[in-house]
Amino acid sequence: MNGLDIELGLTTPDEQEALVKQTAMSLANQSFVLIDHSKFNKVYFARVPLLESTTIITSEKALNQESLKEYQQKYHFIGGTL
Repeated sequence: MNGLDIELGLTTPDEQEALVKQTAMSLANQSFVLIDHSKFNKVYFARVPLLESTTIITSEKALNQESLKEYQQKYHFIGGTL
């Protein structure tokens, strides 16, 4: 993924890429998205809907504690050291 926004979720600049990622995630029993610090609060053209079975993984250093708590309330989110 190219971006993760607290309100809009996962985004990418390419509509076809978004469709492929959405399809792959919908076919999986569980999916994981690895997000580094450069992807937070970035919004691109095409959205990729997050499913309940999707877990977002990042390092604790990617966000301050307040932002990390916001994301953890909205998404299934693991902030840990990688």
